[in-house]
Amino acid sequence: MLYDATKLQTPDVILQRWILTAVFIIVVTTSWYLIRTNKLGVTGLRYAAFSLIIADIFIACFSVYTQRGMASRAVFLFIIPLLTAATLQTRAAIFGSLALCITAYSTTAITYFVTHFNEGYKVELYGEVGFYSLLMTLVAMFIWNLSRSKMHR
Repeated sequence: MLYDATKLQTPDVILQRWILTAVFIIVVTTSWYLIRTNKLGVTGLRYAAFSLIIADIFIACFSVYTQRGMASRAVFLFIIPLLTAATLQTRAAIFGSLALCITAYSTTAITYFVTHFNEGYKVELYGEVGFYSLLMTLVAMFIWNLSRSKMHR
């Protein structure tokens, strides 16, 4: 809303953000309702968690792309799917989500770079992608260690 009020973003981007926000609220509310009513088994809970993870990754990609790719501050949003995956308390969920996050971020940053090639240098692009991929990996390892230590209590 701040970007909309200050006219920092174009009306098309603002509309896309509102639509994306509405879809995300629907996904979160549906997942919450299904989890809350206990109508899902263990497999259903995993599907609900993975739908949230995918939605989080999609929002992070959209935010990174609309905020100038490798120059975006929205890369931090890729931590949210890792935290969501931690609720499943399995290494496969956390590191599988990490692989999806790194792939999605790399693809988004490179796509923006190719589309707007005069906004940065290729070495800068690869440096940023490598740096944030490493940072996401360290966060995932930290989350795994926290969730693993909680399981042993």
